[in-house]
Formats: sequence, C-alpha cells, structure tokens
Amino acid sequence: MLFENPKHLFLVDASVGQRVINVLVGIISVYEFPFGAGAASFDRVAGVIIEKYELSSLVVGHSGNVSAFAKYSVELGFFFWAFMAAFVYKAFASAGARASKYMLVALVFVSTNFSIIFPPVWCLFALLHSRSGRLFMGVPNGRA
Repeated sequence: MLFENPKHLFLVDASVGQRVINVLVGIISVYEFPFGAGAASFDRVAGVIIEKYELSSLVVGHSGNVSAFAKYSVELGFFFWAFMAAFVYKAFASAGARASKYMLVALVFVSTNFSIIFPPVWCLFALLHSRSGRLFMGVPNGRA
C-alpha cells in the first residue's frame, strides 16, 4: 500500500502521524506560550493546540508525546529553543561546514522521538566541540 501511494505514510500510519503532530505542537506552542507552559503541562497544552488548530484532521494519531522537541518546547518555550540554538551556533563556530551533517542528525533525533538526554545526541555534539580534532582515544573525528 505504501509503495502504491506514498502519502499513506503521513495520512494512515499513526506512528508517523503522531510524530508530525508532536513537532507541530512544539512549534505552535512557542507562538502560544513563548516562555513555556511549565513542567508537566504537555498533555494539557497539546490537547488545546490540537483542538484549536484542528491538527487531528491533518494526520492520524495524537494520543501521546513521542517527541522531546515537543515536550521541551511546550514546557520551556523560547528558553529551550535558545538552549538548542546555542549548541548549534557553537557547533558551527568551532567545526564550520562539517557541523552540518552531525547537527542534522542530532536535531532529527531530538525532533522526532529521542530524548535530549539520549547519549548519541551528546556524542554528536561532542564531535563538533572537540578542540583537538580527536575524540575517544585519539581517533580522528573527521578533520583531515
């Protein structure tokens, strides 16, 4: 079914739909609550945003939080975005263009479903912030 009609990935698969809705909730919540809605407020705020913006009509699935990005955006608002922007800025400042591939993977991890405390996310950040160009027992981290 997916090979015949790729839009089923977003319109029928509840798992993908839930992730899309969570990312949308995270983005919209910063508009609605710029300084965040506080700890443990995700379920309440997500329900309000999904209902107000009729997100459940866009894709299937909205039964819970599967996105660290959405959770922290709802609870911390602009402060979370500033925290992540500082990491991205520092990564590009110290690693230049080579930072893009690591940052893309790290931000996809955080936005889709991995917790911000997921160790591989921090390993990606560490690769970018290594001053010596080496990480983990002298193994080069991509610098020539």
